[in-house]
Amino acid sequence: MSKLAQAGDSSTASPGCASCAEGARSLETDVFAKVRDPKLTGYVVWGPFLGQDSETMAQRAMALVPDGRVRHYWDERKRVAVALTTVLQIAPLLGWDVFLVYPKGATWDRADLTPPSPRIFMHKSKSMTKGQPFDGAAMRAQVQQLLQQP
Repeated sequence: MSKLAQAGDSSTASPGCASCAEGARSLETDVFAKVRDPKLTGYVVWGPFLGQDSETMAQRAMALVPDGRVRHYWDERKRVAVALTTVLQIAPLLGWDVFLVYPKGATWDRADLTPPSPRIFMHKSKSMTKGQPFDGAAMRAQVQQLLQQP
């Protein structure tokens, strides 16, 4: 598992969170297993959002999304979640248990970890009022549309 300092990413999750695990499994079965396009790349950022979370737990949770096009990261300091809070306009909540889709060519500013605004923002949080509740089939349909664009 890579440390976050090596890349910017597009999803955040707790390895000990049942909702996050459910979303990660759906990401694998509903999106990556059904969209075989090699241009599709995924990033899962695991972080210590619950008291028992650890990098070891995150390494085990990687099995939920085993597709080779997905990279997994451990963000000990929750930097991605904090950065997403601003971009997604969800303060005072942190940007975790979220699923984001970016079009081809989207880049993160690595110097200050500023993410771009996602094209698609879904979440598994009962507290969030922005974005859409996560739905694997709906995400797959939107991902397929983006992959068809030049």
